[in-house]
Amino acid sequence: RLSVERREPMMDIENHELPRLLADSIQLGLLRGTRTLGMEAGFLALPRALWLLLEYGVEECANRWLRQEPFFGLRKEW
Repeated sequence: RLSVERREPMMDIENHELPRLLADSIQLGLLRGTRTLGMEAGFLALPRALWLLLEYGVEECANRWLRQEPFFGLRKEW
């Protein structure tokens, strides 16, 4: 709210330690689990992930990922 009110887009945002720790733990667990299973894992910017889902469809993306085929690598250039 303050960032918008003060028109300072780079202003620090309040961060609560416990929710951040939980989110980080879940994210790391998912990355490690998928890598252990030989599935594609990694970070992808949300707009790019949504673009892939819209272009290829959720079902196609999910099926490719579950078959251990590239999902994140469907599009090489942005």
